[in-house]
Amino acid sequence: MPYSESKPKRILKMNRLQKWSANLPTRLICYSPNLARSQTQVVRRTLLLFMLITNPMVSAEESALTPKDGTVQRNSPITRDSNAQQDVTTVRNYSIFFQTSLYSMHFNDDPEDNNRQNSINFEWRKNTGFLLGFAYFKNTFYQPSQYLYGGKIFRPFDNHQYIYFKITGGLLHGYKGEYKDKIPFNSLGVAPAILPAAGLSYKNFTTELVPYGIRGIILTLGYDFR
Repeated sequence: MPYSESKPKRILKMNRLQKWSANLPTRLICYSPNLARSQTQVVRRTLLLFMLITNPMVSAEESALTPKDGTVQRNSPITRDSNAQQDVTTVRNYSIFFQTSLYSMHFNDDPEDNNRQNSINFEWRKNTGFLLGFAYFKNTFYQPSQYLYGGKIFRPFDNHQYIYFKITGGLLHGYKGEYKDKIPFNSLGVAPAILPAAGLSYKNFTTELVPYGIRGIILTLGYDFR
């Protein structure tokens, strides 16, 4: 028959083993003084970890990523979060818009009218729709002209934000000599002007249809540097 230990003997051995294991730390401390110091350090570190977990002002992540000299490492979650907050606060609320004329047409059939304005137009646009702009072009009579203006963009269709309307007003200069009276209020060489426009936008690209008075229309193409 195989050997089998009686139940009382097994219980007696287990009790002796429990007593021996309970006194093991004391025996080890008596044998090694350095082990007592290491256990003290373990207790201190445990208390420090408990304070870090329970203190809402300090997180374990920050304490682990912050060196003893108080500096924060680059590309750590702390610096990434702070950089993200700075990016949110430094988002531009304006854009620079550039456009040029693609095609122009006069309503009359005078062959001497200029249908190539070669316009260069810059606008400073706020996210609210307000804008300031300057345009350089050749007028109907091939004279270099300038238009300094302010205005506003309207997007009346909530579900179709790519459709907009624009109204600008400012000062027009460049109609001189025998063509001075071709535009009203130009006795001083500078005349007030108001120009409406209708536009379509796709991402950063924009095209506008601009009527200039009762003389004609201009088709433009632009890019918004956001």
